Amino acid sequence: MVRPSDISRTLFIISCSAAKNPEHQKAEKWMDILGLKECSNFLEFSSLRKQLLDFYSGIDSKVLAKEVYRGYRQQNPERWEKAWKTNRTLPKSGVSPAIYRYTGRLYAQLDTLVCSCLADNRLTNVLIISALNGPTIPSDFLPHYDLTMKDLSFDKIELARKWPYWVKVHSSDSLREFLSRFREIYAMVGNDYKPVAKALRDLAPNVKEYKEAPSFGWESGTVWGQQLNSFLSALI
Repeated sequence: MVRPSDISRTLFIISCSAAKNPEHQKAEKWMDILGLKECSNFLEFSSLRKQLLDFYSGIDSKVLAKEVYRGYRQQNPERWEKAWKTNRTLPKSGVSPAIYRYTGRLYAQLDTLVCSCLADNRLTNVLIISALNGPTIPSDFLPHYDLTMKDLSFDKIELARKWPYWVKVHSSDSLREFLSRFREIYAMVGNDYKPVAKALRDLAPNVKEYKEAPSFGWESGTVWGQQLNSFLSALI
């Protein structure tokens, strides 16, 4: 198993998950907290997030929805309709910390204490790549949404191609300062998220080593979650 050489100086980059908890921990609407530092880090992406919110919540035809929502099309041909209906409510969606919003296989392996430490920033070396929010701290508040990197952005280009570019163009001192704390990056992400992870690596001035966790096929999320839980538990 590929392991980080120094867990305390390693940034673990993980991807968001399709499976999400629809419940909210705060009633505040996502559209109202996008610019608040206490609710969302890396405010340099706020205007971009607002554009994405406006675009997905404003899709008013099935024809456009079918065109935009391309993710998981083979596995679930009707997924587009659920995504369309979910994202139409984005402006009024309540919010929850990212670590509690996502419930996919990786997240399901994190124990209660690890999640609590991520939610209140006692652990600060995990970064989530979100198809909607971009670079996301586990304590950042997110709405309930349905989006994948295969879906199209407002300029009709896949998010998997847009987010690496947006990270390079929109990043400013807050993201760069955060990345400067680490000497190593350990990416536990699928193929669609690797370009974003590498874009983040390129912005990290002190990173000497970039590693990608080996794939375990459809079990990757579970294995990576178990490994991440072990790594993070050692820091508590």
